[in-house]
Amino acid sequence: GRHSWAEDTLRRAVAMVEFEGAVRTQLQPQEPTPMLHYTYVNDSEKWEGQWGKRILRSRSHVRQWWSLWECHGHFVQLEAKAGRPYDVLIKVRDDTLMLEDMPLAHPRRSGYKGSVVVQGCNNWRGLNDKVALLDGVHGHAYFA
Repeated sequence: GRHSWAEDTLRRAVAMVEFEGAVRTQLQPQEPTPMLHYTYVNDSEKWEGQWGKRILRSRSHVRQWWSLWECHGHFVQLEAKAGRPYDVLIKVRDDTLMLEDMPLAHPRRSGYKGSVVVQGCNNWRGLNDKVALLDGVHGHAYFA
């Protein structure tokens, strides 16, 4: 199941990993009933004929997108403070289990320079949203 994250547990988990960078946490309750567009809910191919489940799933999507937008705002502030953009951004969904290390090479010598890399299991005709590794220049397009 999902881990109940709090700021202290997030910081302890991150402290176990050696890296150069900043950790910023912003824990706040999410909007329980975000606005939905009828067409988005109606066009969902999952839960056909089960309007209540479609609404719940669509609300989950909107909350996820809002969180990505909030995260993007932090990147923008930190980049402005540093005076330069990030080379690479990594997005990991909170319910993702990492089974091995994610090797990172310098972006100029790696396969993700100029790219957004996601896992290829997309049997629902969408993109996998659990993990993304992207060139920092694409941060706005991905997160916002």
